[in-house]
Amino acid sequence: MALEHLHYWLGEGLSAGRSRIERWWREVEAQVVEVDVEGERRWILADHAAGLVDVRPGTHVALLPGKDDWVMGPGTKDTWVVPAAHRSAMTRGTHPLVVDGVVAGTWRRAGDVVEVSCSLTGDAARALVVEVERLGELLGSDLALRTP
Repeated sequence: MALEHLHYWLGEGLSAGRSRIERWWREVEAQVVEVDVEGERRWILADHAAGLVDVRPGTHVALLPGKDDWVMGPGTKDTWVVPAAHRSAMTRGTHPLVVDGVVAGTWRRAGDVVEVSCSLTGDAARALVVEVERLGELLGSDLALRTP
């Protein structure tokens, strides 16, 4: 499974040769371990496995730039990161709004306003406000948030 993902991520999108990808996987295979994520096989660095045991779900919101590596790395076909409803927007380079590692909508800056395409509630809504404030600090601007 991991090798198929690598062929898709690196081979189809970046045109790395199959033999090069397989050689690279053989070189790193001993450094990764398989984990179960909601019934699907995934791989992480073995050195990180112990720390994963103590991780508890939390809400995190990120305003990413268009064509960000988090979204484009696994490819827009990977519905773990990009649900099907957002696939076409992500392939056009729209700025993804990510909630807990999954694209939940899009965002754009219009002057001093950050406009988002989706409504968030609870912890996610509060985390979005904090993220917009953080972006404003980075840009040296007092940004307002506009939601649908």
